[in-house]
Amino acid sequence: MTKGFNLPVEMNVPIEIEQKANKDVAKDIAYTFEKQRKIAKEYNSPRGTNIRRVAEYLWQHHQEILSYEQISKALEISEASSKINISNLNFYEGFPMTWIPVPKKKGFIQGSLNNYNDYESWDIKKQRTISSMVQVKDKAETISEGKRKQRQKVIVSQKEKNEISNL
Repeated sequence: MTKGFNLPVEMNVPIEIEQKANKDVAKDIAYTFEKQRKIAKEYNSPRGTNIRRVAEYLWQHHQEILSYEQISKALEISEASSKINISNLNFYEGFPMTWIPVPKKKGFIQGSLNNYNDYESWDIKKQRTISSMVQVKDKAETISEGKRKQRQKVIVSQKEKNEISNL
């Protein structure tokens, strides 16, 4: 994602696969850029006080283990709102900390720098989740491509039958 950093790459990949990969990467980059822009707009706007208040509270208590309930009571916002704001702050590059769930303590979070072992296990879990989701998506795409080709064959055969019957 670094601008102005182009390396020539030579691959022996079919053009269709390369075009699909380029399209997927462009879609992911566009989504990431748009979400970053929306969060930054909310964070910096005068009305975006909840996300800024959550960020300041997390910054003040960055060495502690916090619960969503504790955060919502301290800031007088709903627990759902605090969860959404924390997930947005985790995604936002302008906020320097990442908050991860505490293992075996439902509803509690901690800074990712507080316990490296917890962060490492959380990171592995997230990577597995992402690769599983990608595999499910790829499987769904191949199934839908197969069904689309079947439908096209059925439509072509129906057109042929109609042409024969019209003669």
